[in-house]
Amino acid sequence: MLSHYLEVYRTKVHLQPLPLFSLYSLRGLLTRSPRYLLWSFLALTLNFSRHDFYGGREAVAADFYSRSAHETVANLASEGIARMDIMQTLCLLAMNDIMGKIFLTF
Repeated sequence: MLSHYLEVYRTKVHLQPLPLFSLYSLRGLLTRSPRYLLWSFLALTLNFSRHDFYGGREAVAADFYSRSAHETVANLASEGIARMDIMQTLCLLAMNDIMGKIFLTF
């Protein structure tokens, strides 16, 4: 499942507007980073593609991942913790929010 969404990220998100990650190390980064980074990544990429793993419930999963990542990373950011994984998570969550607003206008 992760391979599928890595490909979705590569083709649909990577250069929009600027790359957040190196494509060559993204899989390793997501598997060894804090869960909130993976959750925010999945929350965003689930907007673009379906996978049998989710059984047609991608929207529910994306909402769960987004809320979970937001709860954790908002606390860390409000404490003034400045780490790359926190900034990347915030960027992914912002992109996810923008995608939601774009889809709502159509």
